[in-house]
Amino acid sequence: GEDQCKGYPGHEEIELALIRLTEKTGEARYAKLAKHFIDQRGASPSYFQGELDRNPTTRYPWGDGPLAGMRYFQADKPVRQQEAAYGHAVRACYLYSGVADVARVCGDESLFEHAKRMFANIAGRRMYVTGAIGSSGYGEAFTSDYDLPNDSVYGETCASIALAFFTRRMLQMEQKSIYADVMERAIYNTALAGMSLSGKNFFYVNPLEVEPESLAFDYYKKHVLPERPKWYGCACCPPNIARLTASIGQYAYLQNEDGAYVNLFIGGEADLPDAGFKLNVTTNYPWEGEIAIDVTESAGKKLYIRVPDWSKTYEVKVNGVVCDMDTCEGYVCIEPAKGDVILLSLDMSVRRVYANARVREDAGLVAIQRGPIVYCVEEIDNGKCLHNLVLPRGAAFEQTFEKELLGGVVVLKAQGKTLAAKEDAPLHAYDAPCYEDKLITLVPYFRWNNRGKGEMRVYLRDGM
Repeated sequence: GEDQCKGYPGHEEIELALIRLTEKTGEARYAKLAKHFIDQRGASPSYFQGELDRNPTTRYPWGDGPLAGMRYFQADKPVRQQEAAYGHAVRACYLYSGVADVARVCGDESLFEHAKRMFANIAGRRMYVTGAIGSSGYGEAFTSDYDLPNDSVYGETCASIALAFFTRRMLQMEQKSIYADVMERAIYNTALAGMSLSGKNFFYVNPLEVEPESLAFDYYKKHVLPERPKWYGCACCPPNIARLTASIGQYAYLQNEDGAYVNLFIGGEADLPDAGFKLNVTTNYPWEGEIAIDVTESAGKKLYIRVPDWSKTYEVKVNGVVCDMDTCEGYVCIEPAKGDVILLSLDMSVRRVYANARVREDAGLVAIQRGPIVYCVEEIDNGKCLHNLVLPRGAAFEQTFEKELLGGVVVLKAQGKTLAAKEDAPLHAYDAPCYEDKLITLVPYFRWNNRGKGEMRVYLRDGM
């Protein structure tokens, strides 16, 4: 209003809190303020520029340029006019989460269309196979489409958590499993990789490729660490992991007047009063693909169960009887009665994942995924020079659950090849290098760097 501040927050997040206040109190003024912040952001005259003019000693983080300045804050133009995800990746996904929330609560269709554009841009052009986002250490930012370097990626833990925030809110607006697929990828890989198995050390940055000996001499990779530190001066990621894990039920389930949606497969009891369901889930997911859902209470509404995009086949049984079910928007739909037992069986075959041909850094490379888990190779299992490993396309994978390793994980092994690295070989040679057989061992990416410092790679050379 008149004589009131036309401003908005530097680090977007208060919008989420304001929407929660509206939902808890029923007072629309909080949602109205959140919408004001989004509508004012990037509008002319610039609030931030006015602050700079009034305070000439103030400086923007990271100076100026395509990854800094107003774009760093997603404030260079009105939100609805922003064509892609850019600027600081955590701020961006907090903003898009607020956009989706305000669109839902305020019924703003143009804002929801903007949220869909941002999701499509991130998931289709600016996200790593691990669910990491923010490919530049400078500005901790999104860069351009398909620019996804593996060794200098920023991939902040908070950014993948923010992506989970965003996708969960998109699910509230539009029940399509594509949002849950991305949410699962971000949570099970990068978000979990942010914390050590002991719970005492943390990654701020989550690279997909590490060679410790060279990091100490590379200024442009100074943000990449080969080991998890105990803490940070800017300690946002450790408590954000705690917040995510403490609220995981909000990501696993969605309930509305139509029924309930099972988005993540986590053992335990779920009380979903808005949909009239109580569920008891038993599973050893993500290591096994069997999910048993015991319906202990039912109000006769629909239960939607997600079939992940990585599962080539699936089977649904109700009380032991196989049901021939097609998916709709990635979900199977059941109307269970109290006492019914639903068994979903997912295909846990090892999948080879290839980046889009426009991703320069991944040309000729392949990543390995089993279920929702992305795998990597570590020096402790495979020796040095991981860049020389070659995984033939016809290689068969041995899958073994090793209870005593890394807290209990499925380990993958495949017969591959590696370049013979001889100590006395010349730096440059006229003879073609020789390959030798090599058993390649892969472990879940989110558990890397729990056995000491060493090389690590997610992408391997793709053999014909």
